Amino acid sequence: MKALLHSLSALLLCLLSWSCLAKEPVLVKVTATYIDVYTGPGRGYPITYVLEKDDVIELKKQRTDWIKIKTARGRLGWVQVADINQTVGINGEVVAFTTPGLQQFIDRRFELGFAAGDFEGADEVSAYIGWRLTQNISVEAHAFEIVGDFSDSTAYTANIVLQPFPEWRISPFVTLGSGVINIRPDASLVDTETRDNNILQAGIGVYGYISRRFVARIQYNNNKIVTDRNDNEEIDEWRFGLTAFF
Repeated sequence: MKALLHSLSALLLCLLSWSCLAKEPVLVKVTATYIDVYTGPGRGYPITYVLEKDDVIELKKQRTDWIKIKTARGRLGWVQVADINQTVGINGEVVAFTTPGLQQFIDRRFELGFAAGDFEGADEVSAYIGWRLTQNISVEAHAFEIVGDFSDSTAYTANIVLQPFPEWRISPFVTLGSGVINIRPDASLVDTETRDNNILQAGIGVYGYISRRFVARIQYNNNKIVTDRNDNEEIDEWRFGLTAFF
């Protein structure tokens, strides 16, 4: 589970560093008198050089409201989105970039999130990836680790998510899924048999758009652990987390 969380964290940082600029080179011509070019994506970085009117640059990638550029001489740097909007395409077409916002959340295709929560009194940490099939329906894969007083567990579920009002800033959703859970009792107990059981899951929750590419996500799940002992368990679960979308 720790390896999975580490891998997903690395993926999140990677995805946040790159935007959906076209794979083909994007060339634009500066129309402003000058544009400052920074060594990194932020005003805290030093200005390394200045672009002049009619300079042609290549747009490489976008990070929030900054775009990495390359000059005709091969120099690299970072320019603010607002300054890139003072350029035109090689054929004179208007160039307009936006920073991630609510509309990008509504139009998202992919999301990645982390959460902490309560699994019937036990501590839980989880991670998930999701893919949006339509404006209202998504599929997700979740992995979570549960640490309790008498046992530890690892679970994996696949879920379908229905979001009836995707355009709302505070947007509810319902989810239904199933998976497997591995329960490892404390070694000090008499019955220390490790068990693998199926788990059925139904939940409700809400997205809350924060800013840029981030939303908060709160979710309640009712879990049914199906055993071969005719003593199925129902467990209440709460999760509170942060999601990045792309």
